[in-house]
Parts: sequence; structure tokens; C-alpha cells
Amino acid sequence: MGVKEIKSKTKGVVKNVKSRFWFRQIVIALMLIFIIVILAFVSLTVYTRHGKQYELPSLVGLTLDQAHKKGETLRLRLDVFDSLYSPLQPRGAILEQYPKPGSVVKKDRRVVITINTFQPKKVSIPYITGYSLRHAKNRLLSAGLEIGKLEYVRDIATNNILKQTYNGTDITSETRDKIYVGEKIDLVVGLNPSDRRPEVPNLIGMSYRKAREALWERGFNVGEVKTSREIDYKNINTAKVITQSVFAKKTMNFGSSISFFITTDREVVSKRIKINRAKIYAQKKFYAKIKLNKDTIQWLKEGRTVVVKRRKKIYQYQLSDTTKIQDNILLLGKKIEQLNDSSK
Repeated sequence: MGVKEIKSKTKGVVKNVKSRFWFRQIVIALMLIFIIVILAFVSLTVYTRHGKQYELPSLVGLTLDQAHKKGETLRLRLDVFDSLYSPLQPRGAILEQYPKPGSVVKKDRRVVITINTFQPKKVSIPYITGYSLRHAKNRLLSAGLEIGKLEYVRDIATNNILKQTYNGTDITSETRDKIYVGEKIDLVVGLNPSDRRPEVPNLIGMSYRKAREALWERGFNVGEVKTSREIDYKNINTAKVITQSVFAKKTMNFGSSISFFITTDREVVSKRIKINRAKIYAQKKFYAKIKLNKDTIQWLKEGRTVVVKRRKKIYQYQLSDTTKIQDNILLLGKKIEQLNDSSK
């Protein structure tokens, strides 16, 4: 074997050794990169709890303790951002939250909340004994207070304030106590038996505030106020009445309670106003009691059947178009009159 052959073989062996060495180095480097990527991914997943998301529950209306208990599985961090006053919720109750209820969040999420103040503003109680009911109502509302219960007793003058109380304690001209804004003052009001009973006002389409004032001015108590789900402390004053427990124009005793339902759904309010106008029109025109078969928001969106009671007879009529309710009921009234005439 010559020297040249030995040299060439030696070079070949060296090349093979070098190529294997670099191949191993590359493989090792790739393996290290792969391991680093896996470790980083696992660490990131553990840190962010990737893939474990939850729907944030509603905390509105709860106290802080109740909110912590409700969200303990999510380990929510509640931060009080602000405090406001709302007569709709107890003191300390949560009025608003961010993120909103239903938002998808991860554990340990920070939730910013607004609570109902523990110490609302205090005001002096105005002395309104001897005033008319309307004047007394205006003074209480101007002071940030509300009428609680109207109790009527026999007297010479109807709707004259005879006595005022707060939590069962009489309020006199010497009273200097201050109470929280939004508190209620009960009134004892005079009633002359010879005076006519008041008519129930038409509340449909009125705002929450105006509806209550209208009832108080007529001498009625505000009964149960039902609200649709979207009503809160921010939009309650823009909500409108769509149903009332006693039909408008009916006479009732002083001090009777009238309940109503409010919503902020403009479409529903608009339809309800049209239906109510038609009901009043039909009642005035034909002395017929118009009663909707399903007096609910769902009915207003889906149904259009009117039930009419006339002389112990029941008639059903399918309205063709909610924009022509008055015309439809006018035709229905004529039909009922014809039926009544033929039955004589």
C-alpha cells in the first residue's frame, strides 16, 4: 500500500468522524430546543391556566361577602372602584361590575365593582302637616324623600295632611332629626265621606317617577312595582309603565294600592301604548271591557288576540295589524253591538 493511499484513507476517516460529530451536535441542539419549547409552553400554561376559562357570574345585588363566596372557585379579586346611592338595592350591595356578567374569564381575575354607599346623604325632614297632599308630595320629593303609606281617616277636608310619621315615630314642627336620602315618610290624610272616589290614572307610557307621582296625587298607594330584567339603578328613571293592576278610569277608594310593570324596551312600550289607547277608546265607545288574553311582554311580541267581555258573553278577535288596533276594535265593537241588538 502506497503512501498516497494511506493519506487518502486517513482523510476519509477524518471526514466521517467530523460529519458524525456535527450531525450529533445538530441533533443534540434540536433536542435541546424542543425541550426548551416544551418547558416554556408548560410553564406558560401553568402560569396563565390556559384552556381553563369560566363564565363570570353576576354579582349585582350581592354584598361583598356574598360575592366572595359565589366566586371563591374562581378566586375572584374584587376591587371597589366607586360607591353610589340607589334606593333599589340595600346598602353595601354591588350595583355594577366589570367585566360584565357572562364574560369569559380565567381564575384570579380582577373584578372592578361599584357598591351602594353605606352612608348616603342625610337630609332634614320637612314639616308638611296641614299641607295639601300635592304640596306635601312636592316638598318631600324636593328634599330627596318619598311618600311611604297613605292612610286615610275621616275628616272635613279630603287630602289634607293630618299627621306624618317616620318608622312609626311622629314628626312634629320641633323635629330636627335628619334621615337618609330616599327614605319614606308615612302620611295620615283626611277624607270627607261625601267626596267622590278618585279615578285610577292611566299610567301606561309614563316613567317610573311620574307614575308614582300620579298615583300619590290621586290619593292612591304605590303597590308592587315589577321590572323587566334589564332595569337597574342607572336606567330605572327612563323605564316606562306597560301594565297596571287596575284599569284606568275605574273609581277606587282613597288609599287603594295600584301596582304596575316597567320596562326600557321601546318597542314593547310603543305597542302597549297603542293597545291601551284602543282599550280606553273601546270602553268609552261601546262600554265593553277589553282584556288581553296574555298581558305580558311575550304576548306583545307574539300574540294579537283580543278577548272582549260584553254582557257575560265572551268574544275573541284576531287583530290583523298592531298598527291598526283602534280600527280593529272599532269594527269589533260594531260587531258586538249588532250581536246584542239581534239578541234582544
